[in-house]
Amino acid sequence: FIGSLIFGGGSAILTAAQVQGIYQAGSDGKCAPLPCNAGSLAISLVQPHSIKLTWSGGGILEQSTSPVGPWTPVQGATSPLVVPATATQMYYILVCP
Repeated sequence: FIGSLIFGGGSAILTAAQVQGIYQAGSDGKCAPLPCNAGSLAISLVQPHSIKLTWSGGGILEQSTSPVGPWTPVQGATSPLVVPATATQMYYILVCP
């Protein structure tokens, strides 16, 4: 794995099975190096109950309820994006267009 995963808004801990699944996907060649620089993503808390996602570069913001996907594009998302912090745990990534 080359890059970084940033989880914000609380404690997000991957289970051993999730880590193994990510590792296995890379070992099986399912994770190819990105042909572009998607950029960097920062997540910060905005009071009282929102988070702010800020990113740079040409990446497309995607979201999922699981750190291993499936991922869906956040329609119309531009940086910075403020979203309400809900009871549903969400994960965000930047992907190449």
